[in-house]
Amino acid sequence: MSNGQPVLFLDLHGVLVNTSKVFEAYKDLTVEHLRKDFSLSELEAQTRYDKAMNSWEKEAFGYLRNPTKKKVGKEFLNFLEYCDGLFPKFLYKGLDLKSKDG
Repeated sequence: MSNGQPVLFLDLHGVLVNTSKVFEAYKDLTVEHLRKDFSLSELEAQTRYDKAMNSWEKEAFGYLRNPTKKKVGKEFLNFLEYCDGLFPKFLYKGLDLKSKDG
């Protein structure tokens, strides 16, 4: 958009984006990051990723299924922003991040 207006794009049915390939590539990248930067084994890194994703899905979708929560306009955008922070929170839980900051 030429007017600088922010745009939110949702591909709810996966018509334009092959989400399974995106998720697969993201998992591979994240597992490699955990192995390289935190010296986790392949199994530990994959297990940590899977647990973080399951926790993220449970909390995010639990919110969406709650009929008392507002899900339109600013409230929905706030929810999306909240969800952005959940996955790293679950992924790095219990890891020493201080030593990785330098």
